[in-house]
Amino acid sequence: MNHETIEKIAHQWYMRSHEGLNAQEQKAFEAWLETMEHKKAYEATQRLIESCLSLDDAFIKELEEDILNDEVAETSKVFYQRRSFFASLVAACLVLFVGFAIKNYYFEPTFSQNYATFDQKMLGLALPDTSRIDLDIKSSLHVTYFNHKRTVEFREGKALFEVAKDAQKPFVIKVGDTVIEVVGTKFEVLHINDLTTVSVLEGVVKVSDKTQSAFYQLKQADSITFNETGKVLNYGQINTQKIADWKEDALFFDKITLRDAAAQFAYYANQKVSFESDAIALLKISGKFSTTHFQGFVEAMETIYGLKAKKENEGIKLVRK
Repeated sequence: MNHETIEKIAHQWYMRSHEGLNAQEQKAFEAWLETMEHKKAYEATQRLIESCLSLDDAFIKELEEDILNDEVAETSKVFYQRRSFFASLVAACLVLFVGFAIKNYYFEPTFSQNYATFDQKMLGLALPDTSRIDLDIKSSLHVTYFNHKRTVEFREGKALFEVAKDAQKPFVIKVGDTVIEVVGTKFEVLHINDLTTVSVLEGVVKVSDKTQSAFYQLKQADSITFNETGKVLNYGQINTQKIADWKEDALFFDKITLRDAAAQFAYYANQKVSFESDAIALLKISGKFSTTHFQGFVEAMETIYGLKAKKENEGIKLVRK
């Protein structure tokens, strides 16, 4: 491998390490550095780039003034005395150009936007590359595009992503300590009460846990849920009807407990549901319910299981008749 190729790889490792390496990539990076020539090339790249990025406006202005103040009509003696200075200046300008080009390419966003909802959904949000996002109520995220990647900081709520394919610019979503990476696909992300769920409607999604030591490749109908510590609580297939059912103001339940169903309804109805006993809470329910008709859900539980809803200060309590 020639020196030019090694320098190019060193540059790539520098950029990737500043974006964040997972456990496997970190091991590969450390193994590459074990070769002395590789290590020297990386350190040289590091010094060059970091010195470029650290140059302040005052220094740049000083260089400009030096150039403007130079008089073309100086004697040849003065000219030759200043040749070394000009050589250094040209080199400095080249460093500046390379440094700021690197900074602009890798670190300056080409698009940046916050999105947040409260009591109304936002559907069909169009991004610059034709990707689209649907946001449920009580949701918040920040989208940033760079020349080499597309990123989302997912803060809370529910969202459906339809990502335009671009192999050169991966689409990366960070939800707490969970990292989701795709090239082009359609999937739902939920982040509620410190739980993160990823469910795939189309395509393939790569998900890593808190430690980034474990990777999960999700395909159509696959779903995974992490808690706040990165532990996997559920991993398997789900009915795709349930994915982003909230877009149609609906909740699709497939043999889930009344406790879990009530918790999902509480997100929309702001109604707390408690149970007289665990035996009632663990009863199973299936069906499609409207998020705008909480009373219909309560009446269904009363009819199916012979329960009664008693009003309480913070909501209702389901008891046996």
